[in-house]
Amino acid sequence: MDADVQQRLEHVRDSVKKAESGQAVGIPTGFPSFDSTGGTWKPGELVAIIGAPNIGKSMLLGWFAAHAYWYYGQKVLFISPESMVLDVEFRVDTFISRFMGLHITLSSLRNGTVDMKEYEKYAAAVGVHDRWITRDSGDAGAFTVADIVSQTREHRPNILAIDGFHLISGKAHSTWENMKEAAQTIKGLAQSMDMVVLTASQVGRDAVLAADDTPEIGHSAYGMALAEASNRVISLAEKRGDPMRRVFKVPKNRDGARITTRR
Repeated sequence: MDADVQQRLEHVRDSVKKAESGQAVGIPTGFPSFDSTGGTWKPGELVAIIGAPNIGKSMLLGWFAAHAYWYYGQKVLFISPESMVLDVEFRVDTFISRFMGLHITLSSLRNGTVDMKEYEKYAAAVGVHDRWITRDSGDAGAFTVADIVSQTREHRPNILAIDGFHLISGKAHSTWENMKEAAQTIKGLAQSMDMVVLTASQVGRDAVLAADDTPEIGHSAYGMALAEASNRVISLAEKRGDPMRRVFKVPKNRDGARITTRR
C-alpha cells in the first residue's frame, strides 16, 4: 500500500502540473462533450463505438485516432479486419489534411482525381515516420486475439484502434465466446501496456433499428462482452431528417457522466 500511495502521489502531482500549465490530463478526444468535462482518453481505457452497418463507425474511429496522432503526437496501431491498408490510410489522409487546412476528399483519392500539388504538399508535411501503423487481415483473412496481442507488443502504441471488433476470430466454437475472450484479453492488454484501445463494432442482427436510432448497450453484436469490458460506449446514428449528419449518445461511461440524450 505504501508503494501504491507513492505511485499515486507522483501521478497526481504530474496531473496537477499539467492542469496548472493548461495541458489536458489524458489525451484530448476532440469532442467538446468529452473534453470539457475531463473525459479525455485515459491509458488503460477501452472505448467501444457501436452502431448499425454503414452509419460511420469506421470514420469516427479513424477521426479519433488521427486527432490523437496529429495534434498530440500519439503513436497509433490501426488494425482493420474489415478494410485494406490503403483504404484506411486514404481515410486518415482526408482527416489529417483537413487538420492542416487542406482539402483532400476520399472520393478523389479513390478515383484518381485528387489535385496532385495538394496531395504532394500534404505528403511533404506529414513526412516519413513510424508513428502510424496500419494492418489488415492479409492472407489469413481474419484477425485472432493472438494476432492483435502480438502486433501490439511489437509496435507498443499509445492508441490501439480496432475497426470491426465483431470480426475478431478465435478458437471457441461460438462467436459469443470469441467476443468474450477478445474483450477480456484486449481490456487486460490496454491496462498492462498503459494504452488506449478504441474499437468499432456493429449491433446485433436481431436489433431492429432505424438508421436514426442510437443503439443501447444491449444491442451490441454477439452479446454484452465488449460493452461490459468497455469503460465508455459511444452509440452512433443518423440525425433525424438529415442523413448527412450524425448524432451520438454515451449509454455507458464508467469514469464519467453518461450522455443519455442525442447530441
